[in-house]
Amino acid sequence: MTSLVIFLILVFSIYTQSAELRSIDNEYKDTCRSWADAERLKNSDAVIIGRLQKFTPWEKGKGAGHMFWQYEIKLSDSTAIPVVSKDKSDGESIVIEEYLNGEVVIYGRIFFGIIIGDSDPNHQSMTGYRIDADGIVPAGAGYENESKIRIDLSEFNDDGYRVRPDGEKSATHYEFCIPAIDSILAEVKAMDPMAEVMKGSKGRSGCTDEEWLLISSTRKARFKEIIKQQAALPYIRKITETFWE
Repeated sequence: MTSLVIFLILVFSIYTQSAELRSIDNEYKDTCRSWADAERLKNSDAVIIGRLQKFTPWEKGKGAGHMFWQYEIKLSDSTAIPVVSKDKSDGESIVIEEYLNGEVVIYGRIFFGIIIGDSDPNHQSMTGYRIDADGIVPAGAGYENESKIRIDLSEFNDDGYRVRPDGEKSATHYEFCIPAIDSILAEVKAMDPMAEVMKGSKGRSGCTDEEWLLISSTRKARFKEIIKQQAALPYIRKITETFWE
């Protein structure tokens, strides 16, 4: 009987966490893996991916040698940003210590502003970045990849057709940005021969001048498997549906 109760509690906990993460994925619309991403997404909600560690005191500036924070997240380019737990309406906070020294996915805001001092212009203050975490999960569970896919895959069958309640089926197109590098383009094309490159076009994805826009169709066998493989590529930030104008 005790084993059954423990099993039911575990199942309920896993289901609750999955539901919460699905809700979070719908709210946080972009991914931060590097300092360049942080600058691009400042004062925005995002999914931040990196290694959670103890805060390393700065060697210079107003905060040199001081421990203003307990934790920081080390990004893929080895830069680090302080992490704090965002206040929650129910008074709860994240137990950040549980995720220390591991690869994590943080759902939160990339705050840019006064992080040391206050808004009084007569006081000495320091402007910088801080991650206000709203949730943390271990990396590697797929959440960081699934959050990139901004298409509801449950609407599609495995052949890439969106199935309507009345039974009507239709395919659509989706897009994403990749670095403007021939070898990366070849890697994506090998995974998805239907992907077409649109050099010089920013698309709705907002590709930078150093990126190429790729557009592919959902109408292909193993569509869901392929789009999840694409989302797992570290250089792809997000995958969105294409709306032709």
